[in-house]
Amino acid sequence: MFSELLNTAAEAKITITTSEVIILMLGLTLCLLFRWNRIGLIVSYLSTFYLGWIFCRDELLAKEKNQFDDFVTGYIIFGVLVLILSVIDMFRKHSEE
Repeated sequence: MFSELLNTAAEAKITITTSEVIILMLGLTLCLLFRWNRIGLIVSYLSTFYLGWIFCRDELLAKEKNQFDDFVTGYIIFGVLVLILSVIDMFRKHSEE
């Protein structure tokens, strides 16, 4: 299974528009300039989540509709769950040790 995943990743062709790259770099640059480290992490997570969707989208469209629906549901549920848990943790008070 791992070798199949490596082959898929090696042969994948992901197309990203220039505007998407510019928006990502602008967002991350602003977060670094204004020291919004936690917001920068969220921006990075969302861009990685989007790229993961693009990476898997074409391969999943070739499979059966039922498998596609299950993957989309799981992908969105776990992605939103990680995002919510990250935001909750960012608002918690952390003790300095």
